This record gives sequence, C-alpha cells and structure tokens, in this order.
Amino acid sequence: MFKNKISFGIILYLIGCFISIFSSVFVKKVMVDYKLPAWEVIAIRQSIIVAILIPFMIKMKFNFFDKKTLKPNLIRNILYAFSIGLLHISLFKIPVNNGVVLQFLTPIIASLLAIFILKEENSLFLWISLIICLCGVFVIQQPSFGDNNILFAYILLFVSILLKSFITILNRKLALNFPTHILIFYMHTIILLVSLCFCFEFVKFPKEVVFILGIVGVFYLLEYVFVYISYKYCKVTITQPLEFSKIIYSIILSNLVLGENVNYIQILGISIIIFGFLFMIFSKRIKNK
Repeated sequence: MFKNKISFGIILYLIGCFISIFSSVFVKKVMVDYKLPAWEVIAIRQSIIVAILIPFMIKMKFNFFDKKTLKPNLIRNILYAFSIGLLHISLFKIPVNNGVVLQFLTPIIASLLAIFILKEENSLFLWISLIICLCGVFVIQQPSFGDNNILFAYILLFVSILLKSFITILNRKLALNFPTHILIFYMHTIILLVSLCFCFEFVKFPKEVVFILGIVGVFYLLEYVFVYISYKYCKVTITQPLEFSKIIYSIILSNLVLGENVNYIQILGISIIIFGFLFMIFSKRIKNK
C-alpha cells in the first residue's frame, strides 16, 4: 500500500494528531475554568517543557548559539508563537464551531503551498480527498455566521491559519536538514521567550493548574517528537490530509472522557472523513502499481 518509511511516518503523524487533541482539551478547560490569559498559559507550559529539555541538551553538548541552526529555527518559531497566540485570542471571541471548521482550511492551504514552494507533486486525488474530508468537517460542525461574530477576531484567525500553513512548509524543510531534538529545543525555547514578552497580567497560577500544564507540556513535547520525525519520511501533501483525523479524535475523546453523546450527524461526518482517507490510500495504491 505505502512504502515502509512512508507508512511509519503516517502512523507517527496520526499519533501526533491524537496527542494534540488530547492536550488541547486540558488547556482549554484550564483557561476557561480559571479565566487565565492565553500568553500566561503558554509561558507556564513552555517553561516546564524547556526545564525538561535543557539537561538533555547539555548532556549532548549542544551549541546553543550555532548561527546555522539558530537563524532558520528563530524565524520558524517566532511565526509559530504568533500563530498560537492569535488562535487563542480569536477563539475567545468567535463561536467555537466556526473556529474549529475554519482551522481545517490549513491542510488545504499548506498542500497548495507545498506544490508551489516545495515542488511536491500535484494530484487530483489529493484535492478530492481533501475536499471530501473538509465536507465531513462541515457536516459535523456547521459554522453559523450570525450577529455574535466579530470581524477582527476572524481576521486574527485567518492570519493564524496562513501562518500555520506556511510553518508546515518550514517544518518539512527543517526536518530534512536538522536532527529532531534540535528542532524541538529551539521551538519550545523561542516560544517561551516570545510568550514572556506578552505576559502583562502575571496571574498567580494555582498549584493544580501548574500540575495540569506540566502534564500537558510533556504530552505536547511528545507530539512534536512524532510530528517532526514523520516529516522526515512524508511529504506535506501526504501528512496534511491526516490533519482531518483530529476531528475524529475530538469526538471520540469528548464521548469517552467528558461523557458527551455522539449523534447521527457526527457519525455521518466521521464516515465521510474516513471515506476521504480511504480514497487517498486507494489512489496511492493505484499510482504505485
């Protein structure tokens, strides 16, 4: 069906997607329950991650100020930090369904950029599978553009989506040129430094919040270990359709962890997304014959 390395990369990326949703559930709950500002939450989480990483980097005798690795990673991670911040801010102002649905434009934009920037092969099957998966998302979460919408929040969300799409291209290029542990260290350290620049309220975090964010930080760290390794084996146009698995994970976790019921509309949407995955796999199999 796929070559071994590509299959391995796909499995790792799917695991990374699952960890992403798993972690996001706890971060969202903490921010809402304790009414905490986005940048402070990011700063605490990143502080825990960097504290875990530094001893390993010292043991590996890593050169923290090597210009050849610092410059490209600095650009990538500053963009990523702003993307996260804009996303968090926008989701406080707009309906959640709209935010979730619109974020799934990222795989489509990223795939388009991969074709033009990375010169990855264009395929009609790719676009059909992406559109099928996107239709599944719209079935599950129909966006509602009513009186409660705030234009500025939507602008921030679209900027975040564009940044994330471009970052996806950078991830692929960096993953092919640098070891995974270096990419992960730079990413979390630079996001920490950027987030500290925007911490204006300096909220005193309860101990239980710090504990939860510490656990989330460990999972968040593992997520990017899997994702960066997968980029070494898979092109962007292969990994991006897998982003739609996140909506499946979110529904399953909400049912198992939060006790939320799964309705027929959600089952239909999941079925459409799975069909999109199967269409992509089948098209790859035909092409490889």
